[in-house]
Amino acid sequence: MVSGDNRALGVDAGQYIVETLTKKYGKPKGNIVLLEGIPGDETSVNRIGGVTSVTGKSADIKVIAKQPADYRRPKAYAVMQNILQAHPAGTVDLVFAANGEMALGAIQAIKESGRSSEIKVLGLDGQKEEFEAIRAGDEAATWLYPPAGTESMAVALKILKGEKVPPKVVLPTVRVTKENIDSVKPAF
Repeated sequence: MVSGDNRALGVDAGQYIVETLTKKYGKPKGNIVLLEGIPGDETSVNRIGGVTSVTGKSADIKVIAKQPADYRRPKAYAVMQNILQAHPAGTVDLVFAANGEMALGAIQAIKESGRSSEIKVLGLDGQKEEFEAIRAGDEAATWLYPPAGTESMAVALKILKGEKVPPKVVLPTVRVTKENIDSVKPAF
């Protein structure tokens, strides 16, 4: 099996959330929103679970909304609009979206609400539009890992040549922020 480790991605995102909120308040506290993928989907469960395994250790970091947006930008936009209406200005610090499309939908809703300066958005996938959003200051971070197809083919060739390969190859992940964006290429 060749794949990324979605739980590890979520754990690193959770650490980033704790660091970000600690910088803002001087201690790990704040209100976060979690945008899930498809309910029960293993990828989303692992990404969200990784985040909450870290943020849940800080009693003052509260998940004030956790809703599925099915990995879709339009649904994330609508879900985020509803969340923003339910939580007035000053009550949402950060949004973690379990993929890039949902992050971009959340960013659109936040921008339209005029609350971009108060709410940070994190996504996963490292797509080109997320890189643009990071450069523009609309997204704080994204995570990416190399496409599994390329590495899978390399592993398959080794198997065909009779070489030993590990049963599981975990692809490395990269956290992308304004600090390192110029040294990393988008995933797609």
